[in-house]
Amino acid sequence: MPSYFGAYGQGPLPAPAGAVALNVPNDPLEFARFATMNTQNPEDIYQPIYDRVNYAAAGAFELIFFSNPVGASQTLIRAGVAASVIKTRRDTNLENQGVFPAKAFQVWGISFTIVPLQNVPTAAATDNIPDDYSILVDGGYFQFTLVDRPFLYLPLSLVDWHYFGGAAATTLNATTLMSPLKSDVFPIEPKLTVAPNQNFSARMQFDGSPAVTQSCDLVVCLHAFMRRPS
Repeated sequence: MPSYFGAYGQGPLPAPAGAVALNVPNDPLEFARFATMNTQNPEDIYQPIYDRVNYAAAGAFELIFFSNPVGASQTLIRAGVAASVIKTRRDTNLENQGVFPAKAFQVWGISFTIVPLQNVPTAAATDNIPDDYSILVDGGYFQFTLVDRPFLYLPLSLVDWHYFGGAAATTLNATTLMSPLKSDVFPIEPKLTVAPNQNFSARMQFDGSPAVTQSCDLVVCLHAFMRRPS
């Protein structure tokens, strides 16, 4: 039976009508340039790598990030309650414990967020949130290790932080509303290029395991460009 490659070694058959107008190649080996995934022409897109860990009110010496991927069970704040939950992409986008995804990344910055358990005006601990923020920021530092090489030591107090606080009446401790504390992006220069599937670790340590008024979630975000087939 004749095929696209021709009958009995006589060469390829003529292209069907309309093939020239559609720029369809005669040679099937040229179809690669029309593929959905083109590894010869990769593209870089912004894709942060993030993870969320809970800091207990009683205090903690160390928090280890990126150790529980999507689908793992971990204590986190959800709907105003700190309890064991199944991690979703709200909490992390890591698929495997302590391993970068199967793409190349270029990390250019890092930022942090502190999310309090309760921040509504009726919560008794709301007015203590600034004190909790200060305890964590002044007492902690961040460490990032790639494979077995420490790459970054960063006291949290060296990062610029911002939050919104408002009061609706003169009774400050009953009506104050505090937002999560967010940091600016701390730049990493030169940029850190990470090969696919490389091991890494990210952790925070707090001198003296300081207690806070209420538990809070801490979020680490590695700002990066991901290289993928176009």
